[in-house]
Amino acid sequence: MKNLRQPLIDAKPAPLNDVMLFLRGNGFKPAKLSNGIDGFTDGVYIISDLWKNDGSMLADNVLIDGDGNLYFIDADINHVDFLSL
Repeated sequence: MKNLRQPLIDAKPAPLNDVMLFLRGNGFKPAKLSNGIDGFTDGVYIISDLWKNDGSMLADNVLIDGDGNLYFIDADINHVDFLSL
């Protein structure tokens, strides 16, 4: 895997388990999104594009620093729109 470079953050790619624990701890659950890709939702927001869709499950859009802080870089975060009928 290539090293990601972010000049303002001294970090490396985050382990997928750390990303999953963080998201679940903040109320997000894994979900199959309407466009067919895997993501997470808390019923208000949808988060996707956190890792490669090549089966490797590498968290290439999440970095972790030496203190364990996660940085979500270029992830897709969208508000869920509810339609009233």
